[in-house]
Amino acid sequence: KEGFTSLAVNVTLTQGSKNARLRLVFDSSLIETLALTVYPKAELEDSSILDDAAAEVANIICNKIKAFINAKGFSIEMGFPEIDNSPLPKNPEEGVVCLNFSTYKNRLAVKKILHVNMD
Repeated sequence: KEGFTSLAVNVTLTQGSKNARLRLVFDSSLIETLALTVYPKAELEDSSILDDAAAEVANIICNKIKAFINAKGFSIEMGFPEIDNSPLPKNPEEGVVCLNFSTYKNRLAVKKILHVNMD
C-alpha cells in the first residue's frame, strides 16, 4: 500500500507484578509477502488483512519467546498482540524490547533495541 512502510505490534509479557513489552516492527514488504501466501493481492488493499498478518506473526514469535523463558523456570503469561503504529519514543519506558524485522538483500534482518534494567 502506498505510504505504508512498517507495522508495529505490541505484546505484553507478565509475571506477577512485573511486565515487559515486546514491540515487533515489521517492514511492510515482509508482511505483504507473507500475506500474499494466504490472500489474493486485491484483498491486501484492506489494511485489516495486513494488521491480522502482523499480529499472527507476532503471536507466533512471542509464544516461542514465552516458552523459552518458561522452560528456564519462570511463569510468564502473554497478552494478546495489539497493533500500535505510533512511533517509538526516543527514550522509551524501561521494560521495552523492540525487534525490527526487515529484508536486506533478500534476507531477513532483525535489529533489537533493549530498554531493560538488569539490576
